[in-house]
Amino acid sequence: MPNINKKQRHKTITPSPFFIKVIKPFLHWLLPRLYTIQVIRSKELNAIHPPYIIVGNHVNFWDPFLLGLYIKEVPQFVTSDNIFRTRLFGVIMKLFGSIPKSKFMSDAATVAQIVRIIKGGGVIGIFPEGRRTWDGRSLEHVPQVSKLIQRLAIPVVGVRVKGAFLARPRWARKRSKGLVELEYFSLFSGEELKGLGWEEVKQLMEKQLFHDDVAWAREKELRFVGKRRAEYVEKLLYLCPSCEGVATLVSHDNTVECSSCGYAFTYDETGELGPVTGPLRFSELGDWNDWQQKRLIERICELPDGEQIFMEEGPAMLLTGYRAQRLKKLKTGRALFSRDTLYFRTTLREGFSFPVNELEAVNVQDKEKLEFYHKGMLFRLNFVSSRASALLWYRAITGVQECLASGNLLSSDKS
Repeated sequence: MPNINKKQRHKTITPSPFFIKVIKPFLHWLLPRLYTIQVIRSKELNAIHPPYIIVGNHVNFWDPFLLGLYIKEVPQFVTSDNIFRTRLFGVIMKLFGSIPKSKFMSDAATVAQIVRIIKGGGVIGIFPEGRRTWDGRSLEHVPQVSKLIQRLAIPVVGVRVKGAFLARPRWARKRSKGLVELEYFSLFSGEELKGLGWEEVKQLMEKQLFHDDVAWAREKELRFVGKRRAEYVEKLLYLCPSCEGVATLVSHDNTVECSSCGYAFTYDETGELGPVTGPLRFSELGDWNDWQQKRLIERICELPDGEQIFMEEGPAMLLTGYRAQRLKKLKTGRALFSRDTLYFRTTLREGFSFPVNELEAVNVQDKEKLEFYHKGMLFRLNFVSSRASALLWYRAITGVQECLASGNLLSSDKS
């Protein structure tokens, strides 16, 4: 574990004057040219002054910049430490005054940094879901965020981000042209938070920030026009609903087809799915995603004991590091997954074994990078194929962990 300078650890992060004077005006020029943006502001916001917290649903890479453009202050967003490992965006995030944090890991240093910024009259930005949606529907909030907000008891501004998913889905490489609506409103006052428990805060935030992009676009009769809209949707859709083939879907232009059974569908300008061959199993990505998540875990939990390989992907690179430190390449090889172990094997028969019950903070970075901690060390699997689904591996690992925790994983004595 790298040593971190004590003085640096306790230094309060602040936005750079260069960001305020140069980069923010540039983003104000750039983002409206990338997206058709409409801003809706509640009059209640006029009475809110720093320090406060701004929260929103997380759908797009540009969310922190979008939310920060249309308020007077410069919010300092809690940001995945993955972004700080890249040269360009690492510099930009530091200029932005962003606060690095490892996904799904307790981080006392991050909390202490937030408290110092609040005491200094700053504005903190947080996405309570802790990750971007894959299908356009809001995700469950991370409990630690609600606990922190309830503890700080300062005003909270909410922002519902609408249309940004359909304009650029997480799995896509191309933008589509359509409306992006930012709705700012007062979510909590400091006094309201003092009278609520953290569970109530979580429930109210989830309700107020929930958004379904496809349903919203359908209600407003919106279209998002772009080329090759369906390409790379297999990063999300990893299980065929017709033959239940794993990682058998292949996208091209606006159509997706299963290489195993031939089942095919289109991805339309409304974000809805249309039939090509056979009856349409799902009309929305969200419904398909809900089904495949449940069915994948059922299949894995039904596997017998032993090292039977359920899936594999390669070539892939295995890297290691810690927090926001630059990662180092360990090996190139193939990733394999059995019922209870993640393996990494090289052509020289060297490799690593990671028991699923020993993995922590499992998450997907960007679109195709699987990260996890094992015995205090960060590991990353970079899949070389641009169509590999890191989400599939994330769901398999976390699903088995849930089965182990609930006692639903079959053993050889039960089979």
